[in-house]
Amino acid sequence: MSDTSNPPSIRDIAEIAGVSVATVSRVLNKKGKYSATTEKRVLAVVNSCGYISNMSAKSLREARSHTVGLIVPNVTNAFFSQLAYSIETELFQRNYSVFICNSGTDADKERDYFRTLIGKCVDGILCISDLNEIPSDILDRGVPIVCIDRRPVVDRVVPWVGNDDRAAAFNATELLIRKGCRHILFISSHHSAHTRFDRDKGYRQALDAQRSQQIKIKRYAHVVEGHILDFKPRKKRRHP
Repeated sequence: MSDTSNPPSIRDIAEIAGVSVATVSRVLNKKGKYSATTEKRVLAVVNSCGYISNMSAKSLREARSHTVGLIVPNVTNAFFSQLAYSIETELFQRNYSVFICNSGTDADKERDYFRTLIGKCVDGILCISDLNEIPSDILDRGVPIVCIDRRPVVDRVVPWVGNDDRAAAFNATELLIRKGCRHILFISSHHSAHTRFDRDKGYRQALDAQRSQQIKIKRYAHVVEGHILDFKPRKKRRHP
């Protein structure tokens, strides 16, 4: 059992394992060359002695914190929670810890989270949000930011990863038309995110394409947050 009042150093681990300090360092950092046998022996000593790496000192040496911030709009949403889970799992395998921040699509809260994460010296920030803008003072701090599922409206290049929402909506609408549907509803949120506009564009393009082929779409509805727009109710049939 390890003595928690006097935790072992990396030099202690090397002495017990019968290897050099440099070898222990390579195994712990998963860098350089070492055999599977050596790795197994070193890790066995690490576990038995309760060795804990001094991440603060390591961060100072490497100028990296091995932490990443993740801002999500709603952690209870199945899409966002699954995405957060996948991101955390992947980063953990790469020896990174994740700070998960739930903004609740609140612009002020999101800005505060950006500043908090930068204050914690994270190595980067992943942002999933319905909001379109990132404050310029945040971008000026030089912390790498990647947006997911949104295209930020800023005066500089910010990497982002997303879907082809226009094509997806076009294909979905086209499939419904091929299956004989003629009264197709488009449901979206009131947020001004580019995803909504792109999906709406694909939906309308699919309808226009079918009209050009003389396939008549009698009427359709545009539903935004429960409010139905452009909808013509079906006339009731008279029964004899």
